[in-house]
Parts: sequence; structure tokens; C-alpha cells
Amino acid sequence: MREEIIKQIMLAVIECIEDEGVQQLTVRKIADKARVNSAAINYYFGSKENLIEETLKATLDEVFIKNLKDYEILWEKDPLRALKSYLSDTIEGMFMYQGLTKAHFHDAFIHGKYDPELVRRFSDFLDSFFALISEKLPGSTLPEKKMVLVQVLSAVFYPGLFPQLFEDFLGKDFTKKGTRDKYISILVNNIADLINIEHNKEDK
Repeated sequence: MREEIIKQIMLAVIECIEDEGVQQLTVRKIADKARVNSAAINYYFGSKENLIEETLKATLDEVFIKNLKDYEILWEKDPLRALKSYLSDTIEGMFMYQGLTKAHFHDAFIHGKYDPELVRRFSDFLDSFFALISEKLPGSTLPEKKMVLVQVLSAVFYPGLFPQLFEDFLGKDFTKKGTRDKYISILVNNIADLINIEHNKEDK
């Protein structure tokens, strides 16, 4: 019962963030959405701030860390196909939960503050991601390969966070799944082309 109520409250936080943004969250709005009384939020989480922090940590882990494991076997068999699937899922999630995605990076964007826990979790994610894909990334040294990985993720994060900035230039609507799928396909194909170029150089 306790776990169900906690999950119910955290889901309510996500819904409220999607409806109005993280800055508009109040205990009353969360309680109404979760169909609990306000005292339950303080009882289970201590404060609204703790509740938001716990929700963002859980969803950050879900989006980045746990999703990597969804393709555990495929990472070994076909890393580029796994990369394409993972990036497609990531950008899909960013569009499904635009408010939540922005909430994860709210303090960094708005206040220039980087929560140490967020930095640590994101760093862990990068290390895990790099361990899975490093052998397939173009580049002759580890720093070069890491730069490629950051470039790849940036290519997903920017249109995921700010789709309107690119839509006029591309003449494409990022709210459409077909546009997102095509975008990711071209991105991964470009990486594959770079890998083939490197292999051809080594063979000569």
C-alpha cells in the first residue's frame, strides 16, 4: 500500500509538470492530482522539494540508465542498430514528456546551477553508454571517441529540448514521429559512414 501511494504521488508530480511546468507545482495541485491529502506528501517525502527531487532522480534513471539495458543483447550483436533504437526511444520520450525533460535541467538552464546529484548520475550514464558503444565509435583515441559520443547525444538533445529552433530551417515538423525517426536514421547512418571511412584508411 505504501509503495502504491508513493508511486501515485510521483506520477501526479509528472502529470502536473507536464500540465504547467515545474515552477507552478504546489502541494495542493499534486495532492489533488494524486487524490491524496496534502499531509500524505509531507508524510512520505518530508516536503514538496524532496518529492520533486526524488521524482526527477527516478525519471532520470529511467530515461538514461535503465533504457540502456533494454537493448543489452543487441548492444553486443549490433551496436549501431542498438544505438539507433536507443536514440529513437530517447527522443520519443523527450517529446512525450517535454515538461519533465526540461524540469531535469531547469536549474542548469535558468540559474546556471548544476545539482551535484544530477551531474553524478549523468556522468554515470555517459560512462555506461561509452562502455557499450566505444568500440564502434569513430576516432583513434579515447578522448576523440568520447567527443563523438557527446556530439551524438547533443544532436538528440537540442531538437528534443528546442524543436521549434530547427523546424523552420529543416522544413520538418519534429512533433511527427516520422520526422524524428528519419532524423535519427540519418544521424546513425552518418556515424556508420565515418566508421567505414576509418576502416578503409586502416586497410590501405
